[in-house]
Amino acid sequence: MAQNLQLMVAQFKLNLETRSKSIVMIEQVKASHIGWLKRATKMLSGEERIPLEEVVTYTDCKFGNWYYGPGGKEFGNNRFFKEMVQVFDRDKHHAQQLYMQLKLYNLKIVTSITNLQSET
Repeated sequence: MAQNLQLMVAQFKLNLETRSKSIVMIEQVKASHIGWLKRATKMLSGEERIPLEEVVTYTDCKFGNWYYGPGGKEFGNNRFFKEMVQVFDRDKHHAQQLYMQLKLYNLKIVTSITNLQSET
C-alpha cells in the first residue's frame, strides 16, 4: 500500500510539473504572438518594415512551432485550441495568398520599369 501511495504521489508531482511547463509555454507563445501582432500593426502603418518572407513563415515562429508541435499534441482535442486552429489555418492561407499577389505585383512593376527604360 505504501508503494502504491508513493507511486500516486510521484504521478501527481509529474502531472503538476507538466502542467506548470504547459502554462509557462502558453504564456510565452501568447506573448510572442502579441509581439508579432504589434510588429504587423507597425508594418501596416509604415513604422516598420518586415521582409515578406517573414510574414508567411508561420511554422518558424514560436506560435507556429508550438501550434504544430507540443501544443497540438497536448491540446489538439481542446475546444479553444480547435477554435484557434480554424483561425490560424485561415489566416496563414490569406497571408500566403497576399504574399503571392505582392510578388506578382512587384514583378509587374519591375517589368514595366524595365520596359520604360528600354523605350527611353
